[in-house]
Amino acid sequence: MRKLIMAGLAFVLLSLGCTVAQAQSTQHFVISASASGYNGQKGEQAVSLAGAAVQVTNNVSVGYFNISNPTDSTQPKYHMGVVNYTRELQALVGKKLASKVVFDTTNWLVTFQAGAGKVSYLNAQHVAEVGGVFLSRPIANNMQIQCGYQVLHGVGTSVLTRNVTQQPSVGIVFTF
Repeated sequence: MRKLIMAGLAFVLLSLGCTVAQAQSTQHFVISASASGYNGQKGEQAVSLAGAAVQVTNNVSVGYFNISNPTDSTQPKYHMGVVNYTRELQALVGKKLASKVVFDTTNWLVTFQAGAGKVSYLNAQHVAEVGGVFLSRPIANNMQIQCGYQVLHGVGTSVLTRNVTQQPSVGIVFTF
């Protein structure tokens, strides 16, 4: 967990110095890959988060989201549909507040994510839900670095023992 926090801090420091050379063009597809740690049966475990989405409007994308532990096939696997809503930070906080911040808020993107699907675990399938908020910074025309926080519901082995887990994540987003 400490390494993930350090990676998040490195993300912020590195992205403060990054600028995008050209204006962003309209994107149609989004592919994301992230790493995180979830509390599993054996304690904190590294997991991969992968997603693919189609841009519906300039701010909304819908797609597929997968969470799994690639090193342990006995752990839960999540398959979910998600809706993402993305805006520039300046549009969310307003020009008055953005003018008081010491960095350019137009190059920071805030994404809100909500989704539902299923979790497969021990030969059983249950409903799972996910929600999250992410902060990303474009580092090239078709690439962003992203960090965020997600809440995942549906971790348990049955409907009665489901619990909620939250975790920060760090990753890369490709758009084209």
